[in-house]
Amino acid sequence: MNHQMNPDLPPVPSIPGWFSYSGRYTRSQFWKRWLPVAFLTFIVARVVGVYVGDKLAISVEESGETGGFLTQIWMFSILETVVMTVLLLPLFVKRLHDVSISTVSAVVIWSVVQIIGFVELYVIGPDLENIVRAETAQEILNAAGAVNDTVMLCDVIRVVGGIILLVIMCRDSYRGTNEYGPSMKYPSAYVGRGKK
Repeated sequence: MNHQMNPDLPPVPSIPGWFSYSGRYTRSQFWKRWLPVAFLTFIVARVVGVYVGDKLAISVEESGETGGFLTQIWMFSILETVVMTVLLLPLFVKRLHDVSISTVSAVVIWSVVQIIGFVELYVIGPDLENIVRAETAQEILNAAGAVNDTVMLCDVIRVVGGIILLVIMCRDSYRGTNEYGPSMKYPSAYVGRGKK
């Protein structure tokens, strides 16, 4: 039976484009796109981070100055955040649309997650400088302890937030049509809607 013969059938949902913020993604559509891109982005960021970190460490050791070191870490962090946002935020928004969470809420959640990393970097910046400038082993241990405490606190926040987000992302699709479009998983839930 086609849609021309039965107007009560919902429109056939189309899969929204990658960079579109409209439409809905089911769990399987989301995870098939999210996992490979997130994994690849993570690996590239770590490889580049290790390479850049080694070069910066050598530069700091030779010059004794940390200003350029911290500036380059900030620039790398900003670049990583922009790339992740461009590639992954649209997927995140469409998945939340599928469980009837608004675009604004999705962007706010994403922003909070990204801001945690910058707050962490801002807080540990002076301690990193103290490690570089330390003259005794005790000064290095004290500064490294402060860095470790901050990183652990941010990691706890990330884990708790990650668990909450995972629960939301694994929720089943909203049945039928919501304000973001028809359900790809339950299109028949639309049939007879509003009828007794």
